[in-house]
Amino acid sequence: MTISNATPSIGPQPFDVPAWRAELRALLKLAGPLVATQVAQFAVLTADLVMIGRLGTEALAATSLGVTLYFMGWIFTMGPAVIVSALIARSLGADRDNIEDVRATLRMSVWAVALVGVPMIGLLALAEPFLLLIGQKPHLAAEAAPYALALAPGLIFALVLTILRNFAACLDKPMHGLYAAIGVTLINIALNYVLIYGHFGAPALGVLGAGIASTAANFLGVAGFIAWLSLAEPFRRYRITRDFWTPDWPRLAEVLRLGLPVSASLVFEGGFFNVSIFLMGLFSAAALAAHQIAVNVASLTFMVPLGVGMATVVRVGLMAGGGDAPGARRAGFTGIGVGGLFMGLCALVLFVMPETILGFYLDVDDPQNAETIAAGVVFLRIAAFFQIFDALQVTAAQALRGFKDTFVPMLFAGLAYWGIGLPLSVVLAFPAGLGGAGIWFSFVAALIVAAALMVWRFHVLSLRPAPGPLA
Repeated sequence: MTISNATPSIGPQPFDVPAWRAELRALLKLAGPLVATQVAQFAVLTADLVMIGRLGTEALAATSLGVTLYFMGWIFTMGPAVIVSALIARSLGADRDNIEDVRATLRMSVWAVALVGVPMIGLLALAEPFLLLIGQKPHLAAEAAPYALALAPGLIFALVLTILRNFAACLDKPMHGLYAAIGVTLINIALNYVLIYGHFGAPALGVLGAGIASTAANFLGVAGFIAWLSLAEPFRRYRITRDFWTPDWPRLAEVLRLGLPVSASLVFEGGFFNVSIFLMGLFSAAALAAHQIAVNVASLTFMVPLGVGMATVVRVGLMAGGGDAPGARRAGFTGIGVGGLFMGLCALVLFVMPETILGFYLDVDDPQNAETIAAGVVFLRIAAFFQIFDALQVTAAQALRGFKDTFVPMLFAGLAYWGIGLPLSVVLAFPAGLGGAGIWFSFVAALIVAAALMVWRFHVLSLRPAPGPLA
């Protein structure tokens, strides 16, 4: 946040076509593997939904509740794992050989994730009473609770994987993180096949088996990735496990000071979307299943601008750490533009081909799925309208993290999602009588507000001098 007080303004810079072209190449080189990594990571829970979907609508609805609870714990804990990119990038932007500083950031980020994550695991153990408290159907709550509890131990492993992948990306080696994510996804699918359906002599555990498989896959992914990073170049010289139990209190404080507002922003955003699932559960199992599929599809398209944003925070951090304010501004707006362009294409696909997309999750020819399919078509077409705004808000928010600006974006997120989006969803769904469609229209409104505020904030801050790595 120090940068928000920097003066004087440097003003707009002349449009340098070669510099923008070079930035676009650098961003795409980094973003491609990061996007693929996000898709692969997302595929872990997507595989659960797709494979559980073969057991029927009731099982899918229960799984969606369990995924929602796990995701709420994940986003609350994710801030310290996310901010590691900005801190390492700024260190490397100032000095490529600052090994100890990078190692301290990695070490304290893992500490921070553990400090915040362990209480979240405990809360996931209370899944069933919580679901009953908010009015979910008892039989769905009873089936969702064991799944959420089985997922819980994998929470910290998943976040440590995020930290390690961000470390690799900052060293311009994002493919290593992609390989790790693909490995976790393949392990998860294989274990799902065994534990959900009961193959190779294993019991058929259904929804519970999917949770166990996801946790085991994340654990094996962390163990394998740490081993690889300890042996392979250019990572080996950082000795990432060295002095792991040695505290660096100032660095831990910085990770928490910057990371917790990121977590809060993610809670505002993700919590808004997750609360909508509970609201949808008040209608019918078919509406809830359709909502979860549509959210899953929208989340999948979101992985691309999210990956672009992750590359953007590295590019902005490197430039800001080196004191290159025009370069940081150029990096941020390049990421914002690329993310928005892609999601414009996604919007067209969602609007034109909703039935085709739903066919990947459910048998569209089965009369028992007719209500779910009809609702899903409506939800996906509304989702088409917020795709571009979703891209703008996430890439701009990531660019701001490259400036260590996390507190004001947190306030913006609270206003957009909980000050505007959530009340509007209740009004449109119930008093206005729009039902599930009203909830999805509130998504459009909230994301428009968030996008406008985040992009404006980055525009203002990027006109000021970059203060270097320590500010």
